[in-house]
Amino acid sequence: MAFTRENALVTTGSQNGLGTLARVMIDPGVRHPRGSAFLLGRHGRVRGRPGGGRPRGDRPRGLTPDELEETIEELESQGRRIKFLYTIPSFQNAGGTMMPQQRRDRICEVCAAHHVLIAEDNPYGLLGFEGQTARAVRADDENVVYLGSASKMFTPGLRVGWTVAPDSLATILGLQSEAVALNPSVFAQEVVAGCLEKYDWRSVRDEYRVLYGKWAQALMDAFDEHMPGGVTWTRPEGGFYSWITLPQDVDSYDLCMKGIDKGAEIFTTTLKKAMNA
Repeated sequence: MAFTRENALVTTGSQNGLGTLARVMIDPGVRHPRGSAFLLGRHGRVRGRPGGGRPRGDRPRGLTPDELEETIEELESQGRRIKFLYTIPSFQNAGGTMMPQQRRDRICEVCAAHHVLIAEDNPYGLLGFEGQTARAVRADDENVVYLGSASKMFTPGLRVGWTVAPDSLATILGLQSEAVALNPSVFAQEVVAGCLEKYDWRSVRDEYRVLYGKWAQALMDAFDEHMPGGVTWTRPEGGFYSWITLPQDVDSYDLCMKGIDKGAEIFTTTLKKAMNA
């Protein structure tokens, strides 16, 4: 779908755009199916669907349309008001997985049938290790608030992002954004604009893709060699993340605290001891 200046909003990173959307859409005290920490801060209730770790070599593909529809129908039967679906379809945080186009299309159909707005967060979309990208959900559906960012591509310290919203939401999102931060940093916007106009940022991005891919492979090799049986993880196709799933009898918080105290290099040793305790 085409967009104009009237329905695009510059933000302080995509997270700022998500926070603004939450302030506009969520009323204190109302329960909601999905979202992020912002929703909890606005007294919303997050309802998640699984898309995490699988056995070694099996790549999950993110949100499942059938499970999404089941969740929506369950919440509707309870009289709950669903404000929006929050999803990261490309190289998801925290699994690093890519949602196939057919699944994206089906999710749009489900949300349209139930009048549920989609918030598409896409800060990692150009960071496929093998150069792969996917068509943005917003490109085919106007029922989408698109959240983008330059922060993950080539300017992490500048925090420049953007929101593209349906016409019915764009104006109120802009006013709400101004109420919190009158204007995102003009200096940061000028730096990003200069990089886009005057430098070969695509070559830099391609170098990052290769580098991140090597780092991810090193991590996967380490997991394959050192992780004990019963532990699974995602094998990322792009972005920054892999999601580890531990056995149910392992306290992940306690394990994390021990890892912080003793150093990441003995994480797997600590995990093995915890599982054998």
